[in-house]
Amino acid sequence: MTRKEMINSITTEAEFIQMYDCYYSKIYNYVFFQLLDKENTEDLLSEIFMKVFEHRASFDAGKAKLSTWLFTIVRNTLSDYHRKSKHIGHWVPAEEDIIDARSDVETAYMQKSDSEYMLKSLSKLGKNDRTALFLKYFMNFNYREVASHLGISEKNASVLLTRALQRLKTSMDDRI
Repeated sequence: MTRKEMINSITTEAEFIQMYDCYYSKIYNYVFFQLLDKENTEDLLSEIFMKVFEHRASFDAGKAKLSTWLFTIVRNTLSDYHRKSKHIGHWVPAEEDIIDARSDVETAYMQKSDSEYMLKSLSKLGKNDRTALFLKYFMNFNYREVASHLGISEKNASVLLTRALQRLKTSMDDRI
């Protein structure tokens, strides 16, 4: 059983800290990929973890996985942020903006390119493409989970991921 699977409650401070340690980098990277801005990402992460802490008693492991519950809070917080600010991210790529997030897909492309170019290529993708790729290759969500998160059918999630990956490959190949 993995450490994440062992977290079935976040009611105590120790459980919250364990959850925070397990999910911080994934949530950071997800938000960063949406905003494309380090400072706003850090601000929003504070807000997200405050909401998680405030509503931790409402988590029910019998109803949803912890990751699903957490990313629902993340998605709703991001929606509120975009609605309030009408913010369109700008890209200032820096390798240190991504915390320990090397997936198989990224690793394959990193061999052909430096990390700055990879980040610029990701920034050229649309929000749904980045979200789908992140969920599939960074969070290891299956197609059903990606579809649920995006509010689309499982078949549409498969098509979206295939096309997003192709657009990323094309963007990367343009450099060569």
